[in-house]
Amino acid sequence: MATAVSSFATAGGETVSDGAFTISRLSPWLYRLVEMDPYGQIPFMFAIVGDDKVVIVDTGTGAGGSELKSTIDRHINPGGLP
Repeated sequence: MATAVSSFATAGGETVSDGAFTISRLSPWLYRLVEMDPYGQIPFMFAIVGDDKVVIVDTGTGAGGSELKSTIDRHINPGGLP
């Protein structure tokens, strides 16, 4: 069975931009997401990847909405952890 791989494994870098978000890998399990929101607040969030779940600490404006989840699934959580 093939294992889903984060785009960080193939991007060759520690930062990926996708739509309204720039994602930086801070450690093997910690990511910072910066949202380029329409209000100019530029909030950031953290994603912590565990063995059985991904936890998001969101200080954002909410402008990203469903785009946030799809960005996290694409780049940080391709395996579909809750």
